[in-house]
Amino acid sequence: MSVYGMHTMNKCRGAVTHIVLFLSLVLVAGFPPVASGQDQFVGNVKLVESKDPAQHPRIVRTGYSALLTAKPGDAVFLGDTVKTGEDVKAQILLSDGSIVIVAPNSSVQMKGHLVDREQGSRNSVMKTLKGTVRFMITKLFKSHTSGSEIKWKDSNVTIETQNAIAGVRGTDVAVTSGENTTEIAVLEGAVSVKSSSASVNGSIMLGADQVTSVKKGKSPEPASALSSARREELIRLTTLTNPRSSANGGQGGAPKKIAKYTEKDISRDLAEGINLGAVMDRAVESGMPIEQAVKAMLDAGVNPAIVVYTAIAEGYSAKQVVTAAVEHGAPLSVVTAAALGAGADKKVVISGAMDAGAPPAAIATAVANGTTPGAPVYGGPLPLDSSPYIPAPAPSISGGGGGTPSTLPASPYRP
Repeated sequence: MSVYGMHTMNKCRGAVTHIVLFLSLVLVAGFPPVASGQDQFVGNVKLVESKDPAQHPRIVRTGYSALLTAKPGDAVFLGDTVKTGEDVKAQILLSDGSIVIVAPNSSVQMKGHLVDREQGSRNSVMKTLKGTVRFMITKLFKSHTSGSEIKWKDSNVTIETQNAIAGVRGTDVAVTSGENTTEIAVLEGAVSVKSSSASVNGSIMLGADQVTSVKKGKSPEPASALSSARREELIRLTTLTNPRSSANGGQGGAPKKIAKYTEKDISRDLAEGINLGAVMDRAVESGMPIEQAVKAMLDAGVNPAIVVYTAIAEGYSAKQVVTAAVEHGAPLSVVTAAALGAGADKKVVISGAMDAGAPPAAIATAVANGTTPGAPVYGGPLPLDSSPYIPAPAPSISGGGGGTPSTLPASPYRP
């Protein structure tokens, strides 16, 4: 072997060793406690619009097995994912006075929100998981002491997608997120944009009426003029023309469960071409835990990478999804790569794999491979809006990647 080859191998071994040591510490000390979605208030659902008054946005909340109905006045907490369906829009009023508008078939996750009015500081992180979300970030705030509006002394607002990271201040910006491409259009103010990949350098600044697109693993495209037609379309998607500002006498919280949804129903709906994310929502809304839904989709022959990626992109717990998929026999490398590709935190993925009983060394290797720049996610493109999500029979890779019920093995990590 050449000196270069030995050097490269030693570097890889060293990286895996570091991860194994990290995992060992995790096993001994455990993770620091993570606040539940109820522990920190972010804002309220202010307005809702839908053609059918019975339709509402939904909230995926940590610690709740069912989807929650998001009605006007309902609180939004740290960690919540607000989802809309077809012909449904939602306006969220944040505690700093900013407004977030979720277009139809879109979702946004509240990843971080720390506001100190007395110090004039805020630090907020939100992630557009799919679709179009408009962020109207306030430049000013009202001090509790003076009662007058003043500028933030320290303001850090970050908008994330699968492919891009945008830093904003007082800005009106529409973000459209797909699996491989993100569009960021500034309606007012200024935004800095860079790739979400740590290995990709370079950022650009966008001003009012400018737009850029960011492809996965690439630097942002140069800023270009936002066409009037695209601007009008974005405003139409994110404007509530006939909003409801009250719950119409209803109560927030968990919606009334729909008829019991079984594994057979999942197989039937997938075969009929219903969107995978919609099938997940139906299952969970009927009371089926997301873990059971994941396993049922694997049994239906859906590519494990697509199941894991879609579930996380829909806002479901990455830890629960990873654990369920690995326990059910999906290859650890495939599950890990898909979870990381969907933007799941590395520590959460590690924790989920550990809960499934995977050995630390195997997890370390999977994480190292899954975080390699340009590493492919097995299964090819992972569309979020096409169907039926059941690909042609795929060859078995490392023990059954993309296997069907007859080839997908049981987890080797559980007795």
